Amino acid sequence: MDKHTNVAEHDFRPKVVDQPESLSKRFIETVRYVERLTPSGVAIPNTYHDSGKSGHKNLKLKVYPDSKVWYFQKKHHGKPIRTKIGDALSIPIQIARDQCSEYITSLETGVNPKDQKKARGVTLQDLYDKKVKLKKYADNTRRDFDTCMRLYLKGWTHKVWKDITITDIAALYRTMKEKHGVARSNMCIKFLHSLGAIAIDEDVCSKNPCRRLTLDRVNPKMRIIPKQFLRTFLLAVRELKHKTNMNGRFLEFALITGCRRDEGLTLQWENVDFENRLLTFPQTKNGDARTLPLSKRMMELLRELEGLNPQYVFPSRQGSKTPHLVEPKNFLKGICKKIGIDHISPHDLRRTFATNLAFLGCGDSTIKALKGEKGADVLNLHYVQQDKDKLKMWLDRHYEYCMGEHYA
Repeated sequence: MDKHTNVAEHDFRPKVVDQPESLSKRFIETVRYVERLTPSGVAIPNTYHDSGKSGHKNLKLKVYPDSKVWYFQKKHHGKPIRTKIGDALSIPIQIARDQCSEYITSLETGVNPKDQKKARGVTLQDLYDKKVKLKKYADNTRRDFDTCMRLYLKGWTHKVWKDITITDIAALYRTMKEKHGVARSNMCIKFLHSLGAIAIDEDVCSKNPCRRLTLDRVNPKMRIIPKQFLRTFLLAVRELKHKTNMNGRFLEFALITGCRRDEGLTLQWENVDFENRLLTFPQTKNGDARTLPLSKRMMELLRELEGLNPQYVFPSRQGSKTPHLVEPKNFLKGICKKIGIDHISPHDLRRTFATNLAFLGCGDSTIKALKGEKGADVLNLHYVQQDKDKLKMWLDRHYEYCMGEHYA
């Protein structure tokens, strides 16, 4: 025992860390894993009890480095009974509490919850848990999955997969299109199709109920900043010169680099190399790190931001949920209204970047390299290596074009 703390020196059992009075949706979404390791280096989950008047004493939230999971835990006839309920970000807390009540009823009738889960069949939630274990997904992809489970498929999580029919899928698709539009509906059905593929691999069923559903075509968005407004846009986002104008600086950065939204928002100083004039996005949508040369304007902008935060290039305000800036939707909406153009999104800045480069005569392989997209053909994928000086030249030329030097 440690004589100062009166705690066993090697007590590696899971402990409650900053236990709240009661678990809530906000707590579940924001709680972060506090690292605790066994002597062999295995991560120990942080355990939180569902206490409080409305809580369920047998419900536990376990927070792991890359997941948050509901568990049912109870002693029955002197023996500990523990079974996994599912992903805490997908299953609402009240449903998890109701599931605990069902398990207690089962125990009172002599049925072990684990045996009950086997008897009922594999559910959609079981397949989703399997999916996220099979592969490490990018953060934005995982958020899309969680949105499908938590919002679009809220009443489906405990459905037995083999009982879901093509009629059920078609009815869901029709309802979703009316409420959420074609694009989000297609995303959800494709997500369900991927769960069906896992079900077939696991011998849960022989056919995928999503296979015969034809999805509506989504017309690609073509929103960009008109070329006559490019200079006006850049001047507008720079108007607030105060050091806390992270929104404006991020929007300019996104336009002159063509980066994806999350690549720019989460950019850290350790990935900025002023000495060699290089910038690296370590985590991209396609899984590969991407390095860009720093153009003249990129250097100026980053030097202005240097020293404001030790970790993030675009930090958030004090007291914010995240340490880095989040998507500045309202700020961008205000800028568009001010300069008199239709509303655009941060992704439209990336589309504007590519459109401008194509107009200037930049080749497809160079545009793909600047945007961090893999070549669609063998030549671009395996043989064409982009020269950093050439990439910098196009970045400089693009910025000059945005500022009014319109090339023929």
